[in-house]
Amino acid sequence: MTPDRTHWIRHGLFVEYHENGTVISEGQYAAGKEDGLWRDFHPNGQLASEGCYRAGKEVGVWRFWNLAGIEEPSTDFN
Repeated sequence: MTPDRTHWIRHGLFVEYHENGTVISEGQYAAGKEDGLWRDFHPNGQLASEGCYRAGKEVGVWRFWNLAGIEEPSTDFN
């Protein structure tokens, strides 16, 4: 909570970083909820997962890769 007793609401681009400086996660927020394409990355920079959110809920097919970059089974949130 902020000093004026209001709450912060995330909106727009979000990027989080590993301690080594590479990106952990990137995506968009709309009115405080994940919305649109999101990607997560392994510490070596390799893509770990990719999928979409709508109003904070996973939607559609999410794809996953292991640390070596080999694709693993996907999950369908439809």
